[in-house]
Amino acid sequence: MKVTKYPQSCLVLEKGGKCLIIDPGSLVSEKYLAADLPRPDAILITHEHSDHADPELIRALAGSDTPVIGNQSTADTLNNIITQVVQDGEAFEAA
Repeated sequence: MKVTKYPQSCLVLEKGGKCLIIDPGSLVSEKYLAADLPRPDAILITHEHSDHADPELIRALAGSDTPVIGNQSTADTLNNIITQVVQDGEAFEAA
C-alpha cells in the first residue's frame, strides 16, 4: 500500500490500482489543484470542518461517478456532496 500525506489531515491511499482520498480539505486546496492529486475511486470525509472537507475540491475530484462517503452531519452540512452516508459503528468498503 502506498500512503501519501497532503496538508492537514488529507491522505491518499493507493493499493491494487485503487485510490482512496481521505479528507481533502481547504489546506489542500490552498496548495494543490484537483489535477495534482490522483483520480480517486472513492473519497472519505471524516467530518464537516473545512480543513477536512473543501466542497469545491471534493466536487472536482469526484466528478459524477466517484462515491463520496461521510456521516449524516457531514452530509447535512455539505449540501448534496456526500453520496453514501454511513452511521456510527457501520462497516463499509471503499475503493
